[in-house]
Amino acid sequence: MSETTLELANVEASYGPVQALRGVSLKVERGKIVTVLGANGAGKSTILKTISGILDPHKGQIRFDGEEIQGRDPDWIVRRGIGHVPEGREIFPLLTVEENLRMGAYTRRDSDGVARDIIAAMDRKRSLIYTPGMWKLVMLAIRNLPRAVMRKIEF
Repeated sequence: MSETTLELANVEASYGPVQALRGVSLKVERGKIVTVLGANGAGKSTILKTISGILDPHKGQIRFDGEEIQGRDPDWIVRRGIGHVPEGREIFPLLTVEENLRMGAYTRRDSDGVARDIIAAMDRKRSLIYTPGMWKLVMLAIRNLPRAVMRKIEF
């Protein structure tokens, strides 16, 4: 029998007077991958923002591993294991690539594992953008990078 790890039941959410979600229900079973499809403006991003606590639903329940999480702070939700990585250039422009990676690992307690993962990620990024003299740019604050390089390092 499968185990439900994430469940939305009759969730509704709004941006001010505009209702963005109306009666959304779904279940995600442990170990399964679920895709949310829809046209622009259909509410896909709003579902994710609501699950991750960025937007509070005004109706319905959201359960993660059997515990209700709606209305909780995003930080609390992240520490339970749910993360939201928005599309686009949602990075910290004043930080370097390495510092941005460290921000993504801020809830982890295994500093040796974090260091190994960052080295591995930096090595992968290096292979994507390396040309003579280009790697040193990765150590600059991201806002100072050429746009072509910035696109290659987006997470």
